[in-house]
Amino acid sequence: MASAAQDRLAAQPSTPRESLRRNLQAEVTDLTAKLGPPPQAHALGELTRCLVLTVPSGMNAEDRKAWLRVALAEVRDIPAYMFDEACAAARKVADHPAKIIPEICKYRHPFLSKGMLEGRLSAARAQLENLDAPRLASADPDIVDVGEVSALVSEMQGNLGRRTSAAKRDYANLRMPTDQELAELAKIPGEANAQE
Repeated sequence: MASAAQDRLAAQPSTPRESLRRNLQAEVTDLTAKLGPPPQAHALGELTRCLVLTVPSGMNAEDRKAWLRVALAEVRDIPAYMFDEACAAARKVADHPAKIIPEICKYRHPFLSKGMLEGRLSAARAQLENLDAPRLASADPDIVDVGEVSALVSEMQGNLGRRTSAAKRDYANLRMPTDQELAELAKIPGEANAQE
């Protein structure tokens, strides 16, 4: 049934804005579901799986129902995005029904945090609210005059050429130093006093 709805949506021609709106609405719905508690029937099923693995032989059907009622009330604040993984972790560790709920409650998702998902949800809601907000007029692409830009470039290149030509010095008329002058330049200041 979900695929028929998806096919109808895919068949509808849409603008980029409508497509973005649908994607944002789907993201808000998905994140809201992940941050909320898991559906009660699903949570009851997961807790039953945990209980079946650890149930002591003396626990009768009434005791199991009572344990499930209490357990369901204890895990109602655990977000759906990590509930299944928390139950799986508890099944690996817990060897008694009394250890299941503490294991589920102490579980932390390795990659996702509630704050991160809440931030994504807030951002998606803000984008959705601002989708139809008035926009600033876009800049006119013909605002820049091509002739003005080329005149500026020519002027800058002219200034650059003058600076480099003025900075060049003429070394053609310099004389070469004599051997004695080179020897004087090569002397180390401390050695000159030691030789005399």
